[in-house]
Amino acid sequence: LAFPRDLEMKRTAPKQELQQQLGQLIQEIAQRAITSRGKFTIAISGGSLPTFLGESIAPLKVDGGSWHIFFVDERQVPLTSSESNSHAFRQHVFPKFANPPPESQIHIPKVDLKLQETADDYEKTIREVLGSNPRFDLILLGIGPDGHTASLFPGHKLLDEKERLVSYLTDSPKPPPERITFTLSLINNAENDAFVVVGGDKKELLGKVFSPQDPLLPSQRVQPAQGQLYWFYDAAAAP
Repeated sequence: LAFPRDLEMKRTAPKQELQQQLGQLIQEIAQRAITSRGKFTIAISGGSLPTFLGESIAPLKVDGGSWHIFFVDERQVPLTSSESNSHAFRQHVFPKFANPPPESQIHIPKVDLKLQETADDYEKTIREVLGSNPRFDLILLGIGPDGHTASLFPGHKLLDEKERLVSYLTDSPKPPPERITFTLSLINNAENDAFVVVGGDKKELLGKVFSPQDPLLPSQRVQPAQGQLYWFYDAAAAP
């Protein structure tokens, strides 16, 4: 493997080179998963990540026929909204596949349901595709200015959710307030978790994330139990 299997790996490079490295990692994990199980399961965050991901896979002429795509969190807004993470995927990632995944393998939360029902239904879908103890092949994560990841915010009760794999909140400190999100139980059960952090405005924050904090920031609580943690950050964000 081009990427050794260490407990935690940090990769830093100029942005374009970092996109190549992320694309290479995704390709390796996908090929391994498809060879062993016939499918590749990936969960994608929002923010700037879909644009970065699209640019990472574009040169690789990716065949997404065996990909199953999920969303780490989603805002309870219309799917056509600029606030929607799945809409960002449609705009920035979907067109970059040489052969995109079939619609039946792009698993979008049913945001037209009541919020708890949206979360319940999404957890059910995850179990149907990944089994009773779901382990994603790869979960791609970002970090917000307060150290949050997914829709798991500092001091929020969802950080301690142990039973649910997908939960919901009505009080997100960052609008829109109503969201569903993967919990740490699901994120930390992944085969691979990878943070992607880009830009000089993240430099100070990343310095905090890489230093002991009490209490831990939500992004620091991403610690895969039996998996690999990757950090991809560009030279501008390097602490």
